[in-house]
Amino acid sequence: MFGEKAKQKEEKIERLEGQLVAAQQALQQQIDELKQHCQRQDRWLEAIERKLQYLCAAADGEFADVRQSIDAGDRDLSQKVERLDLEIQRQHRWLKRGFKKIAQNLSENHKQREYRLVEELCQYYNQMLETKISKDEMADILWEICDRLENRRDLAANGERALDRSEAIRTALHTPNSHRSGSESIRQKHFS
Repeated sequence: MFGEKAKQKEEKIERLEGQLVAAQQALQQQIDELKQHCQRQDRWLEAIERKLQYLCAAADGEFADVRQSIDAGDRDLSQKVERLDLEIQRQHRWLKRGFKKIAQNLSENHKQREYRLVEELCQYYNQMLETKISKDEMADILWEICDRLENRRDLAANGERALDRSEAIRTALHTPNSHRSGSESIRQKHFS
């Protein structure tokens, strides 16, 4: 009996040792698999890290390129704005000179028309004194001259000047002096 029990215990111990060896082998296999998995994870992480470093370097390069493009665009835009500003100033000066010249020409034309008007008035006045034209005929002649040289809107716009001229003409017409002194007084009144 003692021998049988010892044999059972030995068998049990052998079985337990077999189970222990199998468990150790299974555990070692799991440890090896875990190590391989960790190595694969390490390689994967290293690959991701390299990719991230490449992407960061590429992004930095692209960012530098974009920054350079923006800076170049800013410089180009600033130069264009400066050129446009200079061109606008040049055209402004050109227009200003042009308008000044036009104003001078208009002023000279106006003075010439005024002078011709007074000259014609003096001629008609002299003719009236020589041919004894009535005052109504003289008024018609004066209106004819005014219509030829200026339209009636200009006379209305320059009403004061027209009134001054008509007063000078009326004064000259009613002056008992000779016709020469009358025409001279009209000329002096407007061109002195």
